[in-house]
Amino acid sequence: MIKPNSNLLVGAALIAAAAGLFLVTLDYNAAIHAVAMTFHTECPLPEGICPVESGVPSISIIAFALEGLVGLVGAWLLFSGITSQSRRAAAVRDASAKRSELSGDERKVYDLVAEANGAVFQSDLVERSGLNKVKVTRILDRLEGSGLVERRRRGMTNMVVLK
Repeated sequence: MIKPNSNLLVGAALIAAAAGLFLVTLDYNAAIHAVAMTFHTECPLPEGICPVESGVPSISIIAFALEGLVGLVGAWLLFSGITSQSRRAAAVRDASAKRSELSGDERKVYDLVAEANGAVFQSDLVERSGLNKVKVTRILDRLEGSGLVERRRRGMTNMVVLK
């Protein structure tokens, strides 16, 4: 299930705004043309030169271009938000599949990191797990190699973070 985020909402709002402005611009052009034809029934100018019959006003062309640009930005935001969410969902599925393959001590260390909101000092893992420092380091090497955690240096210890 895809949950809405700010990019999705902004993208959808921009697309809706661009579509609404496009309709307003079309209506504006029709109204201007109707008014011009009403007051411009007997034009002495030749057909190709008369400004009323020359087509779409340049301001409308600019408006259409800007509306198209806003719509494209909205579509980009909308679809980039969907793809990033699907990538995150795939990463979570991969992590849970890899988690099910972990041994007892590896799963214990992984669960301790998860219980600490996804970030914990390596020294705290040694204390909480009851395992010795070398064993925790080797377990973290395997978890990091599997792409489940990442170690970041913080002073004299490492911060272990879920990926």
